[in-house]
Amino acid sequence: MDTVWGLWRAALTEVLAEAVRSGAVRAGLDPEAAALFILCAWEGALVAARCGRSDEAFSTFFRVVFGSLLQPGQDNAPL
Repeated sequence: MDTVWGLWRAALTEVLAEAVRSGAVRAGLDPEAAALFILCAWEGALVAARCGRSDEAFSTFFRVVFGSLLQPGQDNAPL
């Protein structure tokens, strides 16, 4: 599991670093921290969805990650 997790984390970090460089997301985003947060949030959403038998965790994950965290914006923007 650590190997797969590490591969996912490295790949996501690389993609996020490129997104920062290209201006697709805010310049102040830390690619390593954001990658870890996104993976942990996704895994948490999976557990919450199973426990609650609801898709609320998924909709919240997508809204926060793609609607806030990965939006272009000011360097001092929250998240």
